[in-house]
Amino acid sequence: MNAMGSVSQNYGGELTRLPVEYSERRWYAAYTCAQHEKRVAEQFTQRALENFLPQYASVRRWKDRRVRLELPLFPGDVFVRLALRERLRVLETPSVVRLVGFNGRPAALPDKEIEALQACAAAQINTERQWKWTPRTSSAFSRAMLAAGGTARNFWQVFRGNYE
Repeated sequence: MNAMGSVSQNYGGELTRLPVEYSERRWYAAYTCAQHEKRVAEQFTQRALENFLPQYASVRRWKDRRVRLELPLFPGDVFVRLALRERLRVLETPSVVRLVGFNGRPAALPDKEIEALQACAAAQINTERQWKWTPRTSSAFSRAMLAAGGTARNFWQVFRGNYE
């Protein structure tokens, strides 16, 4: 960063600009330690990072009672909006393993798909029966198998079609 705050590098007297992703705020998926999604989302909020953790309500029957739990819709992932030059703030957060990406580069998520997920969460759509999960594979996005559609189906088709 130079004194003016723009992202640029000086090589041999020649000023070069870094790609737009480094200065433009976009949505990324932060991969977390198992069952730490809520803590990571709270820490992102404390660090003034815009984040989104979609959750669904699930009723679990224990030995002596039934309990209603709020579980993450995408286990192991918290969505965070940032410019890539700020990624160190995310990676320094306890329980964050990495930003999900391909070939060593974080993959930005389409804004319209995150907005669609936020709209579903705001409408409190019951998603427990609409999603079917399979074990985690090499990428955080390829493990989702959708049993029902809508905009979420388009969201996963983008990642599964472009990166697998």
